Amino acid sequence: MSTDGAGDAGASSQLKVFDPEHPTTTYDSTWYTWSRFFSILTSTATNRETQEYIHADAIAREEELCKRCEGWRDWLFEYSPVVRFMQEKTAMLGGELNDKNVVCRRCDSLGGGAAQLKKAAFSKDFGILLCANHLPNKGEQEDALAHEMVHAYDYMRFKYDETNLRHAACTEIRASMRAVQSVSARKDCQDDVQAVKIVNEVWENCFADTRPFDEIYR
Repeated sequence: MSTDGAGDAGASSQLKVFDPEHPTTTYDSTWYTWSRFFSILTSTATNRETQEYIHADAIAREEELCKRCEGWRDWLFEYSPVVRFMQEKTAMLGGELNDKNVVCRRCDSLGGGAAQLKKAAFSKDFGILLCANHLPNKGEQEDALAHEMVHAYDYMRFKYDETNLRHAACTEIRASMRAVQSVSARKDCQDDVQAVKIVNEVWENCFADTRPFDEIYR
């Protein structure tokens, strides 16, 4: 499975010049050192050094992080009320969300800074991707999974066009209220001004549409 900025790029034998939009996928031990770690703790590391350390750490711990993510995923499918509810509602529409199409992978989207790290994504072709290295605890993973399950529900329930900015704004409003940020990040959106305009146009109807919930659940 590949996602925007989170695909399985080919390995390289050497660490190349750092590009936040296309971070290296190889593990470079020179970045993954105690001295680098303490320089980050003491705020003496540059932004480039910090991002390369985070990237190297994710590569070094990829198997561990993915196993942890899969364990939380399985627990949420078993015990989380909101995840179980969304799983039931998507099943009623003929869709099946389970460990076969909700997968944990390491994601490389480091260019936007910590506040914009991709935590999860929905694809109509592949299912739901959970970014194991961007989900530090079970609570955040539950929120991310429920968010993407709403997108999956919207795709199955409505005639959702992923190239339509109004549809994008509406599903983001319904899923989490982070609509402007999500819409402005889409390639079809010109700028933040257009994103705000689109969200304002669809806000009232989409905010009131709580399906499949009886009311707003968060």
